[in-house]
Amino acid sequence: ALLNDIRTATSREGNVRDQTDPLFQEYSFQNKTQTMNRYPTVRLDYQVTDRHRLTGSVNYQFNGGGPDTTNSRDPMFPGFPAFANQTSERRAASTWLRSMISNNMVNELRYGYGGAPIIFWQNDLRRDMFSGPVANQGGFYLNVNNPTFITAASNSATPSARDAFNQSLENTLSWQKGSHSLSIGGAFSSFEAWIEDQQLVPELRFGVEQGDPAESMFDPGNFPGASATAITNARRLYAILTGRVSEVRGVARLNENNEYEYNGLGRQLARQREIGFWVQDSWRMRPDLSFNYGLRYELQYPFVALNNSYSIG
Repeated sequence: ALLNDIRTATSREGNVRDQTDPLFQEYSFQNKTQTMNRYPTVRLDYQVTDRHRLTGSVNYQFNGGGPDTTNSRDPMFPGFPAFANQTSERRAASTWLRSMISNNMVNELRYGYGGAPIIFWQNDLRRDMFSGPVANQGGFYLNVNNPTFITAASNSATPSARDAFNQSLENTLSWQKGSHSLSIGGAFSSFEAWIEDQQLVPELRFGVEQGDPAESMFDPGNFPGASATAITNARRLYAILTGRVSEVRGVARLNENNEYEYNGLGRQLARQREIGFWVQDSWRMRPDLSFNYGLRYELQYPFVALNNSYSIG
């Protein structure tokens, strides 16, 4: 029934062309897509007092629409249900407060954030897309791409999402004292990441395995003049047409309750932090000679898992 749906779909639109090898035909058609991009940018400058100036800026980029042709999540054939969109965002924000403490002393406090969450098909892929009524795969992903050259009714049902974002806080005090230009400061940075992965439906692969009664059928003696590749392809095609399942692939992942869930959602959480301090001086010893020196200390904390997706204690 699935192969019949594929053949019927090719008659609706597009082109079917014979290949040099009479066993194969090539089908092409144009999927309809829609893209939505937004790029708002905002900056605000506010003079709090004569000595304090506050500035903030936000840059945001949104990329959406679909279906996702970049990662082959558009319909494999016209009217087939299993397809999905990708959405991504680019976020950057910063703010800083510049303060004139005295005539020779200026302080600048800065905060920054950057992140880019990407959603791969999580909002669109559903289990019922693999159960019909059109292109019914029986609640499985029937992987006839591997090990043959046949195009499957859909791609795999493996939605995911991820984001790696950072926050930083920095303060710098600039002090002009006589012939010395001092810079004293410190910084704190935090880098965090989350990743979500899931396999919605099990994957089936097909093959004539060792011990199968049909194995002897594909003895080279039964196919005089046929190449080893042709016999292998015939064996694989026979396995698909007769429903010989060689593998059932699924994934058991730890959920938020620290329990393994078959084809459930797995979520990884991690963080790494860093602090730093510095003192720098530019000493103008005489009009034609300056001496620059300083000291900086950086401490990078270890990578920390924030849940039990990496290990269980």
